Amino acid sequence: MPEFALLIVSAIFLMQVAAGKTRLNKVGFFGLAVFLASALLMLGFGSYQSWLQYDAWKNDEFGKFLLPPYQSSEYYFFHIRTRIFNPYFLSFSLAVFFLLIAKFFNKKYNYLFFEKGEAYLFAAAIFLAGSPGWFFYLIFVLLAGVAASAVQTLINGPSYRLSLYYLWLPTALFTILISRWLAEYSWWQLLKV
Repeated sequence: MPEFALLIVSAIFLMQVAAGKTRLNKVGFFGLAVFLASALLMLGFGSYQSWLQYDAWKNDEFGKFLLPPYQSSEYYFFHIRTRIFNPYFLSFSLAVFFLLIAKFFNKKYNYLFFEKGEAYLFAAAIFLAGSPGWFFYLIFVLLAGVAASAVQTLINGPSYRLSLYYLWLPTALFTILISRWLAEYSWWQLLKV
């Protein structure tokens, strides 16, 4: 599913760049639509992969023994939950958690941290990074934000406020792309759900 998540993040980023900061973005519609569409697309794709797994086992000479009546249906559901859905269940839960925190503090401090709808892009990126990709995404976005802020401070002075609006999704793309490389390390398996 990381490949499908990469496709979704790429498409969203292209739409974000093409749309610019239009009126819809200013009222937060784009971010909310992106977050909801990402969740629905990943759920749909996961369901499709689940059906493909069932069909492959059903039509396989030995695989049919993994399905009812030879095996409890709980085995099939456990398999698809752990192999397909768990990384995204966890990252979705964390995305909602970070979204609520971001919206709370943003409102409390009069929209100092995020533009309207920007928190949804942040949450969508956490969700699509999967698990344990969300952990590395947070590290990479923090590093990218600090680096971009340092460059902007050198160019425009200390009073300039940097928006990460166009940084959330490219950082998610980077995280998803290097996740295959990171997965080769044993500590990745320790963080994996």
